[in-house]
Amino acid sequence: MSKRVLAVMAIGKKYQSHLKKSEFMFQWYAKRCQAEFVVIDKPLDPKMKHNLLMQKMLFASFVSNADEAVLLDLDMLISPKAKNIFEIIHHDAHLYACIDPYGTDRFKKTAQRLWKKENIQDITHPQYFENAGLKDLINPQDFFALNGGAYLLKPKLVGESLQNLYHTCTEKYSLTPLALRHEECMMAFYSQSSKIFQSLPQTFNYQIIFDLFGTPLFHEIPGLIDTLYRKIMRRVVVFSELKKNFIPRSYQFHPKYLQYISSRLESESILHFAGGYVIPDQFLQPSLYPNLPE
Repeated sequence: MSKRVLAVMAIGKKYQSHLKKSEFMFQWYAKRCQAEFVVIDKPLDPKMKHNLLMQKMLFASFVSNADEAVLLDLDMLISPKAKNIFEIIHHDAHLYACIDPYGTDRFKKTAQRLWKKENIQDITHPQYFENAGLKDLINPQDFFALNGGAYLLKPKLVGESLQNLYHTCTEKYSLTPLALRHEECMMAFYSQSSKIFQSLPQTFNYQIIFDLFGTPLFHEIPGLIDTLYRKIMRRVVVFSELKKNFIPRSYQFHPKYLQYISSRLESESILHFAGGYVIPDQFLQPSLYPNLPE
C-alpha cells in the first residue's frame, strides 16, 4: 500500500450504484493528492459487532500500512479546483475532522426547518457528549462534536487504538444509543481525550444543508423547501435512478440550487450533500476534471 490512501465505503447495491456515477471523481482527486484510491465494498467487521457507520472506526487499521489516509462519504462533490487535503497535516495532530456547528444560529434554524425537532435545536457541544453518556469520563465543555463526512488521519498512529475502542466501548463505558448510532461520537471522544485532534477546515467537508436551511437561501429556493418534496426525498432511496420518475426536474434541480452549487464549487474543495440532496448529473461529468486517470 502506498504512503497515502484516499478511500470511500460502498457497501451494498445502493451505494455501489452511486459510486459508479462518481468513482472517476474520487480517482481524479486521489491522483491529484498523490494517493492510492481504495474502495471498501465489504464490512470491515464481518461479525457486525456494530453497524456499518460505526465500522468507520476500523478504517485506520484497515489501511494500517499507509502513513496518511482520508475516508470520504459517497455523497460528496469534489471541486475541479479542490485543494490537496493532505497538505494540512502536521506532526502534532493524528486525526482531523470538521466540527459540527452546534449552538450556532445556522444549526438551530436547520434543526427547526429540516429535522423539525425543537428538542435538538438548542443542543450544544457539551450537551451532545452528556447525552451520549460520557459526562463522567470527560469534561464536556472541552469537547466538540464532529461530522464524519471526511476523516484525515495517520493510520499507523491511531489504527490500533481505534480498533480496540470499537471492540470494547460498550463493555468499558455506559453509552447511550446516541453514542452508537454512528462513529462520530467515539471518534470525537478518542481523538480529543487523547489530545491528537485537529479541526479539519470546512472547505474539505462543506455541509450544504446549513446553508440551505440556516441562511436566507431557505426563502430563495422554493423547490428545496416544499414540504411534499422533502417527504418524497425521505421515502425514495437517495441515489435511486427512479428518483427522476418521482420528482419533477423543476423541484429536483431548481435553478437557484444549481447556481448555489456552482458558486460553492468555486470557493470550497469538497461539498457534502448530507440530508439527502441530489448531486445534479451536470456536475458529475468527467470532462470537468482535468487529467483524469486512464
